[in-house]
Amino acid sequence: MYNHDMKKIMICAALFGALFSARAELECVSLDGTWDFTFSPGGRLSAATSDFKATDKMVVPGCFDLMPKWYAQRGLAHYRRTFSLGCGCTAAFLRVQGMGLQAKFFIDGREAGTVKYPYVTFEVPLGALSAGDHVLVVALDNRLDGSKELVFKPNYDFFLSGGFYHGVELKLQHAAVLRLRRRARFRRTSRRKSRLTAARRRACASGTDVRVSRCRRSSCGAPGAPTCTA
Repeated sequence: MYNHDMKKIMICAALFGALFSARAELECVSLDGTWDFTFSPGGRLSAATSDFKATDKMVVPGCFDLMPKWYAQRGLAHYRRTFSLGCGCTAAFLRVQGMGLQAKFFIDGREAGTVKYPYVTFEVPLGALSAGDHVLVVALDNRLDGSKELVFKPNYDFFLSGGFYHGVELKLQHAAVLRLRRRARFRRTSRRKSRLTAARRRACASGTDVRVSRCRRSSCGAPGAPTCTA
């Protein structure tokens, strides 16, 4: 009994060690720095696309409407950043640690999602990415609809700035990590099924009911013994 328990403990320790090691290998790529930029006072987020002509450069993180050229102006800004991957990944996520006030995201010309929650940290799924160059575009609007907002007042509150408040980074997940997670999930499911089967067998042997099953008089290996069905 002691050796059996020790074996289980060693297997669990090895599995958790491998899982945490794989998590540590998740690749993070910072996108902070200089991005291509343009500003359109009359642009609308709903009609924004990934195609635009850059007229300036903008630093990320930073707020464009606090810069002298666009100070206190409201409208739609476009950001673009090209990055390169040495090898492909099975899943990529764009992690934004706060922006304002709402934005639409594109990867390689494909729309990846729209976020209308300023200040909070969030992740945008970008899907699988191949090795090579990729283009990330963000259309960012620093306006709010005053008729729908109960807390913020457009052009009034000093903290309604447009831009990226903190860092922007890519989180890349590779196939080895996914295989390990599926293996860990399969082992957990197998253990749950084994415990459930054992509980049903004990209930059948004793003729008592259990929470996960209900018993009826039928054949269960012996005449007249109860059989449990889920």
